[in-house]
Amino acid sequence: MRSAARAMRKPNGGGRQDVSQKAARDFILDAAISRFAHYGYAKTTMTDIASACQMSPGNLYRYFESKLEIAVTIVRELTGENFRKLEEHVQRAGSSAKDQLRSFLFENLRLTFQQLGNKPRLIEMGHYVVRHRPEMRLEELEGEHRLLSRILARGCEEGVFRLDCPESAAHIIQCAAVRFHYPHLTTPHADLAQLEAELEGLCDLILSGLEAGCRAQIDSRGHVFPEPPPRSHRNFP
Repeated sequence: MRSAARAMRKPNGGGRQDVSQKAARDFILDAAISRFAHYGYAKTTMTDIASACQMSPGNLYRYFESKLEIAVTIVRELTGENFRKLEEHVQRAGSSAKDQLRSFLFENLRLTFQQLGNKPRLIEMGHYVVRHRPEMRLEELEGEHRLLSRILARGCEEGVFRLDCPESAAHIIQCAAVRFHYPHLTTPHADLAQLEAELEGLCDLILSGLEAGCRAQIDSRGHVFPEPPPRSHRNFP
């Protein structure tokens, strides 16, 4: 949410009638994330959340039409906070595109790992939200794709990357790094040190490929495809 401490604090009961609608929604979200983290999404009801807020279920429905809407709002705020932090880390990483690319890959891993590392029930909530609102995952990936494309375009301007299409290369890098972007889905028992060591190797491979040149393109349907190899390299006449 706004911060780790704020997101996980327990709500208190003072002065709720005088707060604005936004403050009331934030108060409800704090109560909900505390319940979801402790009891799990499936075992938490709207009545439970209303009770934690010391309000009636009917009053709770004035602000959120369902438990899913509350969870969607929480996930959207968590991912939005992560993306803002990622942009800040990239900007502070240094002036070179290489440094910014490394920062993008490693901070993406660290932010997600730190946010969810000790909160398995919030991961469960995230799974549920993505199953029922798959467009949210796409929104997250599209934002990161734009940031990564800017980094690669800058590398081309600096003359360190050889790319015909930075947007296509950004998509390929996202596919290659998915294990590190969603470590709690792909490798739930791996620790951060292990994942960082593996990512170091992937990062070296990506940088080597970017320096050598990538001729990938995106077709009209958004599919990435490589330029056909020279005729002498093909396996057919």
